[in-house]
Formats: sequence, C-alpha cells, structure tokens
Amino acid sequence: MKIDEAKEAVKAILPAKRFNHTLGVVETAEKLAVQYGADVEKAKLAAMLHDIAKYFSKEDLQAVIKRRKDIPDDFLNFHLSLWHAPVGAAYVQEHYNIHDQAVLDAITYHTTGRKDMTKLEKIVFFFGGLYRTGQRFSRSERGQGDCRTKPG
Repeated sequence: MKIDEAKEAVKAILPAKRFNHTLGVVETAEKLAVQYGADVEKAKLAAMLHDIAKYFSKEDLQAVIKRRKDIPDDFLNFHLSLWHAPVGAAYVQEHYNIHDQAVLDAITYHTTGRKDMTKLEKIVFFFGGLYRTGQRFSRSERGQGDCRTKPG
C-alpha cells in the first residue's frame, strides 16, 4: 500500500481532528526516520495507519481480539483505549494486504510499547502518543517521564 492510498483510507475512517493528528505524526515520523536511520517509507506508512481502529466500537474491537490468534485474549484485561493498536494492525493486514512485520509491529505496539523496541516502533510509539495537532508535548510535560533520549 502506498502512502497516498493509506492517507485516503484513513481519511475516510477517522474524524477530522484525529486525521489531522495522524498527518502530524506522519510528518514527525518521517523527520525522525531520516534523523535516526529508520526506513522512511515504513515510518510514514505505520504512522499513517497507527490509529485506523481508534474509533471502532468496543464490540468490534473485542470481536477482533477474540477472533485473532495473534492477539492474546488477556489483552481484553487491558484498558479499552489500548485495544485499537493490535486491532489496527490486524485490520490493515486483512483489509489492505499489509504484511510487512515491521509496519504491523509499529502499529501493534504504539500504545503499550515493548521490550527491545525497534527504531520504527519507538518513533510511532513516542510520537503517536505525544503529537497534538499544532503542538508537541514531551512525556515529562505530560507527567510520564523523560523521552528526550534518541530512539535507537
């Protein structure tokens, strides 16, 4: 899937405010990928798709988690706001034929993170959660620790 196709797909699904957030994440992800030597096209694609399932209903999110064997059932014990990440990865795999594991993992772990994250995962994790339309906040400003160290 090309970035322009992903942009149109996301635009059709997300509310305008979240779509604008996504465009900011893509812009930031591209700059950081260049700066830190991550794959720029994968960074842009993962950033564009990271919130694609954010506004799916609780029931739809739950159904995907229960249906997919690659999403642990105990994920349902996590807060609902985290569910859209692995469901989003499953959705883009099923609906847009995206099978690049690096892109899928960046989408999957953008809400929870994980041990030994790749540069791409760190970029989408940090800036998917930190970017606000027109303004960027550090984790320390949000009371979540310091993220000023480079991803890598």
